[in-house]
Amino acid sequence: DYRALAKVVKEVLDAPKTLLVVSTDLSHFHTLEAANRVDNICIKGIEQRDMTHLNGGCEACGLLGVKALISVAEQTQVIDYRTSYDASGDAKRVVGYLSVLVG
Repeated sequence: DYRALAKVVKEVLDAPKTLLVVSTDLSHFHTLEAANRVDNICIKGIEQRDMTHLNGGCEACGLLGVKALISVAEQTQVIDYRTSYDASGDAKRVVGYLSVLVG
């Protein structure tokens, strides 16, 4: 359950001068079109801090950590979204990546 981890995350973030990094890939090995569609579920859930949305098809492998972090966040700001297509040019099997500032 992400709530137990969220308590720890909150304690860590309450310490002065603390930066916490949560890292995860989004979808894995879909076509570019499918990856964008699936990853958009994660992106919207993170932007809106909406667990129901995240539970509705977000494929992030580190979803537990993402949920814990955004459940204690006051705001989120998407910085960038990319897929491995941006580096490789292969649209048949891509991995999604997202960077978000959380406060």
